[in-house]
Amino acid sequence: KQWYQRRVRGVVSITEAVAESPDQNCEWFKLLLNQYLKPGDENTSDRDEDQRMRITAQSRKMVDCLVDSVLKLENFSAGAAGNSSRLVSCLHTIYLFAEALPHLVARHCTTLHPYL
Repeated sequence: KQWYQRRVRGVVSITEAVAESPDQNCEWFKLLLNQYLKPGDENTSDRDEDQRMRITAQSRKMVDCLVDSVLKLENFSAGAAGNSSRLVSCLHTIYLFAEALPHLVARHCTTLHPYL
């Protein structure tokens, strides 16, 4: 349970950073994701590849948590204006992860379809 709370806090922090970014396209976040998630070339060391795989696995868990947050926020957003902006921020953050590595979001396509 404690690991899940840490992950949720991390996801909330990332979502808030994306929401507060003066750059609507969040180029800084795209660059960060691309730097750490894109596969390396033939000169990439095994250590770098292992690190990329660990970051990818954590990113997958973050996307899972973001999708869970979208579903929870949708249930609570009927009467709260703040929740609707958080919902949009979660969806935008999912979009940014999907741009970097589409397979992170692919298993959630059915769930996310109504938001597209």
